[in-house]
Amino acid sequence: MKHLAKIALLGAIALGCEKSRQFPIEPFVKLEKYDLVAANVDPNALNEHLALRFYFTDGDGNIGLEEGDTLPPFCNTCEHYDNLRVNVYSKIDGVFELNYPYNARIKNLTPNGQNLSLEGHMDYKIDIANRTSDTIMVDFYLEDRDLNQSNVERTPELYVKF
Repeated sequence: MKHLAKIALLGAIALGCEKSRQFPIEPFVKLEKYDLVAANVDPNALNEHLALRFYFTDGDGNIGLEEGDTLPPFCNTCEHYDNLRVNVYSKIDGVFELNYPYNARIKNLTPNGQNLSLEGHMDYKIDIANRTSDTIMVDFYLEDRDLNQSNVERTPELYVKF
C-alpha cells in the first residue's frame, strides 16, 4: 500500500540561524501520541484509524524523496520506495502477528542552508479497518536516503472497541 497523502508534517525545523544542535546522521523517532479514531469522525480518513504523532531528528537532513526519485533503490517496486515503514499487528490467540504493512513515502525534507539538521513532528493516520482482531499494536521507523534506519518505536497493545 502506498500512502503519500496521509502524512502531515508538523514543523520540520531546519536549525539554520539558531545555535546549531547536533544529531546523529541516522534518523531518530519517538512516539509522542496516539489516538484510535472511529469511522466517519475525520473527513480526511473515513475508515477507523490510528492517528500517530511522533518526533523525529536527522543530523544530515536527508529524510524524504522527490517525486522523480524512482530509480533503484527507490523505484516503486523496490524495497526502499517507502521511507516511513509501518507494521500493523493483530493479536491472534494471545500472540501478535503481522497483519499488514501501512508504509508511506515522505517527500524531501532536506533544509536549505549550511546546517542540514532536521527536527520536527509528524502526524500519520493508519487505516485499521482491515485488522483481523480487536487488539492491535503498531511499530514504525524512518529510513533516510542513505538507507540509514531509525530506531523502531511501538505503540502499546491497543484494544479497538468500535
